[in-house]
Amino acid sequence: MNLKNVLFDLLRPFGITNNYTGCSQLIRAIEIVLEKPDGIQAVHKQIYAVIAKEYDLQPRSVESNIRTLSDIAWKNDPARLVQIAGYPLDNRSSAVLFIEIFSNYIQRNYLEERILT
Repeated sequence: MNLKNVLFDLLRPFGITNNYTGCSQLIRAIEIVLEKPDGIQAVHKQIYAVIAKEYDLQPRSVESNIRTLSDIAWKNDPARLVQIAGYPLDNRSSAVLFIEIFSNYIQRNYLEERILT
């Protein structure tokens, strides 16, 4: 499984493409969460700060870029986002919840097979 391709395919129907600054940062955040699931509990230190260092940004910029993607997804197709989340959403998700939604979806639908084999 090529994680980046899977994520691009999941994000594209929302109108989120690689031309958005936050797209590669979101993908990197999801990779971090899949490698270290507890990182989501200390998102500023273990995700935003790590990505900020890699991209030479401030952690708040990373969070803002991912939050922008969450806004776009909610605006363009909230029903699809609810389907991917697997539970009801009343409004746009925070950046950390957006990361969690997609990392959980990948875990449930793509990585489960590795555990069973």
